[in-house]
Amino acid sequence: MGKIEDRARRLSNAYYNQALDCAGIRDLTGAEEKLRLSLQMDKTNLTARNLLGLVYYEQGEVVAALREWVISNNMNKVDNPAIHFITAIRKDPKRLQQMNQTIHQYNEALRCAKEGNEDIAAIRLRKIIKNNPKHVKAYQLLALIDIKQKHYTHAGRLLKKACEIDAVNPETLRLLKEIDDVQAGLFERNAKKNGEKDKKNPFRRRSEDLSILDAAPVRRKSKVDLYRERPGYSSLMNVLFGIVIGLMAVVFMVRPAVSASVNRDANAKIVEYTTTMATQENKINELQNKINDSENTVKDAQTQLESSKNATDSYDNLIRAYLDYQAGNYEQAGDEILKVDVSVLSTEACEIYDANKDAILSNAYDAYEFGGDNAFYLKDWTKAASYFEKALSIKEGVYDVMNLLAQAYQNANRKQKAIAAYQKIIDTFPNTRRAEYAAAAITELGGTPENMDGSAGTAAPESTEENTDTGATQTGTEDAGYTDTDVDTTTVDNTIVYYDENGIGYNAAGEVVG
Repeated sequence: MGKIEDRARRLSNAYYNQALDCAGIRDLTGAEEKLRLSLQMDKTNLTARNLLGLVYYEQGEVVAALREWVISNNMNKVDNPAIHFITAIRKDPKRLQQMNQTIHQYNEALRCAKEGNEDIAAIRLRKIIKNNPKHVKAYQLLALIDIKQKHYTHAGRLLKKACEIDAVNPETLRLLKEIDDVQAGLFERNAKKNGEKDKKNPFRRRSEDLSILDAAPVRRKSKVDLYRERPGYSSLMNVLFGIVIGLMAVVFMVRPAVSASVNRDANAKIVEYTTTMATQENKINELQNKINDSENTVKDAQTQLESSKNATDSYDNLIRAYLDYQAGNYEQAGDEILKVDVSVLSTEACEIYDANKDAILSNAYDAYEFGGDNAFYLKDWTKAASYFEKALSIKEGVYDVMNLLAQAYQNANRKQKAIAAYQKIIDTFPNTRRAEYAAAAITELGGTPENMDGSAGTAAPESTEENTDTGATQTGTEDAGYTDTDVDTTTVDNTIVYYDENGIGYNAAGEVVG
């Protein structure tokens, strides 16, 4: 059994090499036959099966190609090129769906042609060729319909395109010969009718124009040598003379011929392997290009999807903002109107946005300010700070809101935020009492106010010591006065009070304390 299996495997490889030669000259039909024989000898020859799939794919039969590659992949999933072929096709589902529809359309066209509806069949076949320009059978069937309708020129062009895909397809060559014979007969009848009998027929091929397939094999008859009777001594001389001639032939003819044959075989193998490597490299480059195209298509689709999602969210936020505003939910309306991306809205939507934005933001500002005041009163410093931040995002430079935001940060023990908020007051209201109060608060927090006398300060590190009774941060009052301003400070009911030169006390909000 081992010898039989080895012989079958060698035959399978030999058929595969013959198929590879056929594929190299675009004899796809011949390659298909050789590969089928190869797989009959050895069904586990994955190289032959993968090449058969490529032949089917080149003929436009994608489903048949996928079938062979799936079988190959199931036999061996390690370093199998069939995996890359299947992945490349499945990455373009639209193309795969077109190929599946092509099969159904071809069957419908074939049925219509058998029923005599050639026009409908021709329309469907043209659509098949448009979607799959390598479908050889579609070219052949459409050419056959044109021959039946006596459109020989168009049929010839279709068959030539089929020959570019499968150069030696027997059905294509038979139809071409039939077109030549019909056109040659028509030419001869017209020439005879017009009295031009000696005119050369361009459609009648001469013997030297016949292809290899048209030429019948020529068998030469072997010549029979005649011998005469000769005397005995002449027979001996002939034997000796034959031995000498034989030795000379061995020395001068056989040995060089053997060496030349070995060199020819080696050169043929080199050419064969080089052609195989070039073919495989071209296939790999082609598949890599298809993979790159698929990746670019996916990236474009993702970009379009993200842009579409942004536009959809903006429209949704605009609608919800309008509905919440109509329902009196001004906080939600403000949150949603701030999320709208105006650049993706249509002209009509921009008009709606412009018509309602000011009213929504105005009411949202009032709602944020009111909510912040309530949260501040309830000592919910985090919630109060959130409200005041939203209010300032709508309307900047409002001192009351800025001051309450800074105090909320301070009471929530967020020193860095509080210092930044007080510094914002100094920058917004320079050289005013408000700036002086803010500078004193920054000093109280352990920082150094900036832009007071051209000095640049740095913030103090965060403190983690908290009052367990009220949740507010404990801050010292020693040396908490202004740096360059003669203002006295004291603490009344845990609130820092600042006294001016007239003895009037103010809290951090700028209110007069009795």
